[in-house]
Amino acid sequence: MLTTNDNRPAPTREDLFGPLRPPRHETLRHLLQALLTEEELRALEGRMLAAIPLLRAQAILTLMLPAMSAPERAAFVAEARAVAEDDSVAAVIEGAAKISLAPEQWHDLQKRLALAA
Repeated sequence: MLTTNDNRPAPTREDLFGPLRPPRHETLRHLLQALLTEEELRALEGRMLAAIPLLRAQAILTLMLPAMSAPERAAFVAEARAVAEDDSVAAVIEGAAKISLAPEQWHDLQKRLALAA
């Protein structure tokens, strides 16, 4: 720890580099929210997600889904089903869930989705 001769505490990160700035993605999110309506933001998100190749999306989902809590997972899959433009997207999501989740997690997801329908 760095100290000075007059027993003052060592400088903090803020003393040396100034206040922390929000991450770039937060700044961009606030800018987009100020410029676009909620419908435009949803459409933009949909176009961005549609640009991801299905096999790559499935690989990403096999990592994401097990890391989510059961309610988050069910909400995510339900929302994805609702905005999916075709059945292949829903099939990719459900396929990723089936291969990446433990059997009890998979059955829990199915129950939650059935209750939400």
